[in-house]
Amino acid sequence: SALNWKNLLIQRKLILGFVPVILVLLVIGFLGFFNIQGIRSGMEEVSKSASVADASMEMSLALVNDRLLLMEILTAGDKPELDSMWAERQEFDAMFDGYASAILNGGETEMGYTHQLQDKALAAVVEDVAKTHDAEFTPQMMDVYKNMTYKFTAEIDEEEGMQVMESSYEELTSGLEELEET
Repeated sequence: SALNWKNLLIQRKLILGFVPVILVLLVIGFLGFFNIQGIRSGMEEVSKSASVADASMEMSLALVNDRLLLMEILTAGDKPELDSMWAERQEFDAMFDGYASAILNGGETEMGYTHQLQDKALAAVVEDVAKTHDAEFTPQMMDVYKNMTYKFTAEIDEEEGMQVMESSYEELTSGLEELEET
């Protein structure tokens, strides 16, 4: 045979032994490198999805807080307390809008960067929820606030009216007493 193992120099035997090992290592290295790139890409997708999921949970939390605050608004004791609650409600509204915008367009939020939602069907759902929130829920909350404000204004007008009436009554009774004395 042309290639007789016994006649080869040790240097060539070593080279022939290490070349296949080096080739196997190169193949394994390339496969590992490309698999790591795939894992990195997958992790980026998971990260993007997680930021969208977190933002949607924050939107839900803002709505839950809004509903709880509605109960508090309905039991407000006076106008300053009502105004304080309304300011808190506006913060929830801004939080909801900020997270909805970040989901639909991508952007910075209190929790960090939220990636734009790529799924068109889910984006349509988020858009519908945001529109319903702005077109129906927010105006209804504003109506509750206005009605409560009117209630407190009417109570103030009633109190002022009672004070005026009491003052008039006192003037009338003192005038009657003077008239009786003469």
